[in-house]
Amino acid sequence: MENVADARLGKMIDKAENSRKTYRYLRNTDEHWFNIKMDELKTVRIEDFDIANFLLRKGDVRICEGGHGIARTSVWRVENANVVFQ
Repeated sequence: MENVADARLGKMIDKAENSRKTYRYLRNTDEHWFNIKMDELKTVRIEDFDIANFLLRKGDVRICEGGHGIARTSVWRVENANVVFQ
């Protein structure tokens, strides 16, 4: 069977990482059925070597796995936004 997707958890918030570059990030609370609220995004610091794992790319499918709104789903439709996911 062919692989059709990569599934991964988002970036865990770590206050000890205060010297890294800052990125806006999506939380489960920003995720709504087929819609992403971008007006109140928070920021998180991420190491340069980690950014490729968490940077959202146009066409990415997001599925909330816990917390607020389990299983809500949307498609990331923005290109080059420098936004990561939690």
